[in-house]
Amino acid sequence: RNARASWLDAIAGVGGDGMSWQPIETAPQDGTCILLAKIPASTFAGMFVAYWDGCIDEWRYSTMNILRSPTHWMPLPEAPEATV
Repeated sequence: RNARASWLDAIAGVGGDGMSWQPIETAPQDGTCILLAKIPASTFAGMFVAYWDGCIDEWRYSTMNILRSPTHWMPLPEAPEATV
């Protein structure tokens, strides 16, 4: 089984909490942090917490890094509750 097939399977999966990957075309572009995925088109692929930077019309996954051509997205899960 090759890496591309494994990525496609992962992107197609549904999380146990009901969240599922959605096409990038439906992602919010209002600055909300979301989880982005990029199916391998070459050697660069992965999942990133990112947001849409409307000033430059690009996805950013840090202050300086731009993610070009992500393929899928999903909302971030709720943060865990603090325990004392």
